[in-house]
Amino acid sequence: MEQLTRTLVFIGVAAVISLAAVFVTWPAAETVGRESNVGQPLFPKFDDPQAARRLEIVTFDENTSELREFQVAQKNGLWVIPSEGDYPADAAQQMGDAAASLLGLEIVGIASESARDHAQLGVVEPNKAKLSVGDKNVGTLIVLQDSQNDDLVRLIVGGPVEGNSELRFVRKPDQEVVYVSKIDLEKFPTQFDKWIEKDLLKLNTFDVARVTLKDYSVVPGQRGFSYSGRMEATANWNAESSNWEMDEFKVFSRPNQQWVSAPLGDYEELNSQKLNDLKTALDDLKIVDVVKKPAGLSESLKSGADILGERDLMESLMLFGFLPARPPGAEQLEIVASNGEVVVDTKDGVQYILRFGNVSGAEEQSGDKSENSELKLNRYLFVTAQLSPNTLQEPTYEPEPAGPAAPAADAPKSDDPAAQPAAGETAPPTDPQAVERDRIKRENDRKRNDYNEKRKKAVARVAELNARFADWYYVISEDVYKKIHLGRSDIIKEGATARDAGFDVDAFRKLETDGIEKTTPTATTPESPMTPTNFPPFN
Repeated sequence: MEQLTRTLVFIGVAAVISLAAVFVTWPAAETVGRESNVGQPLFPKFDDPQAARRLEIVTFDENTSELREFQVAQKNGLWVIPSEGDYPADAAQQMGDAAASLLGLEIVGIASESARDHAQLGVVEPNKAKLSVGDKNVGTLIVLQDSQNDDLVRLIVGGPVEGNSELRFVRKPDQEVVYVSKIDLEKFPTQFDKWIEKDLLKLNTFDVARVTLKDYSVVPGQRGFSYSGRMEATANWNAESSNWEMDEFKVFSRPNQQWVSAPLGDYEELNSQKLNDLKTALDDLKIVDVVKKPAGLSESLKSGADILGERDLMESLMLFGFLPARPPGAEQLEIVASNGEVVVDTKDGVQYILRFGNVSGAEEQSGDKSENSELKLNRYLFVTAQLSPNTLQEPTYEPEPAGPAAPAADAPKSDDPAAQPAAGETAPPTDPQAVERDRIKRENDRKRNDYNEKRKKAVARVAELNARFADWYYVISEDVYKKIHLGRSDIIKEGATARDAGFDVDAFRKLETDGIEKTTPTATTPESPMTPTNFPPFN
């Protein structure tokens, strides 16, 4: 009996030492009364991750004392982001992974049974009614619900356990007890771009056949918006030689208010690298945010209705930098962008129009909110698609030569069996003109069928794209904007022989410093915030 007692004491001491080793870095807390829960699931009734239909993640920004709510939900069989105006989410796999990570979430230990330890453990509930300016150590609320909006999981996740980053302090909002559990917060990102289809245009670099760069700005004046052009350049991609070829280059003459052809000089050439980088940027065009357009505007854009006379709809466009103006040579008002546009024609007959609007604001780089963090600008983007008049052109058909009509179906047939066509074959015509006419007809039919098939696919593609683009203003980073919106100095560089001939940039700078009078550039009107209340009339 004495030996048994001694053995039990040793076992008890070993257990205490093991428990102390696990909790040695946790704050001192009351942990009695719930030891039997250790090893048990936090949510025993949650046993099917496929039942999850809605995820909500609530965080607290200590710098602004604001709650940030992010939601992903399934509506009408489609995953959307309700916190972003039901923007389509690419969330099936990610939602499954998130839900599966909560399945069987076990209680590793008990850290505290007292509410006074919540702040120390970082599990303060992110609840607007319970928080105030300056609050710290607020946790992350994770809510998982089924199709009936009933909770499958509702959990506040706090700070990590020192010495073991896989373990975190957690608690249920309606309980004071704080547990320790193994949970991976990376399964629950709140960044918008982590849950969406990242390829906005769904455009492959190999599809790009033609790019038109329209470098202009639009500024308000007393009689409407003033179109200020700088450059228009069109370059074609030659797939056979794998290089860019300038199709047209124009600069804007302010005195005459018209575009003037300005071909490349003898010592200038296209900067192919910049144009290749543009193609890559189009293929990899990522958005950082979206703003939903008014219902009336999006429906009009989908149907192709004229919206220039609808002031309410136009005001929405103007807020983001998409304005009614009359470009040089245009007979009527058009929707133009405050900071230019890029037109992309694909070899498949689809034309993308990317209009660049106002700056949307700034964000901290890589989430850094320190005093030395660099702010990065973002910009609004308005995208539409249409059939390309450049790459979707009906082919030229070869005229069929004149000649005698083909033999009638009931014409007398030869009695010679050798002259009869084999089963399933048609007797070839013997007249040389008929043979040629037949060849031309078959070739024209082939061209016509190919064109009709290409056009059919292009029409379907344009409809699909506009159905996706019509509801949204997109927000892109300024870095992406600069890769796509190129100016003259970006796409034209000095030729390989310019330096040898004394016409390189350095030579011109030397001439300038040696006496050529410097010209003072005309100041351009800076971009300024505009609201519908101070916009000039447009109709």
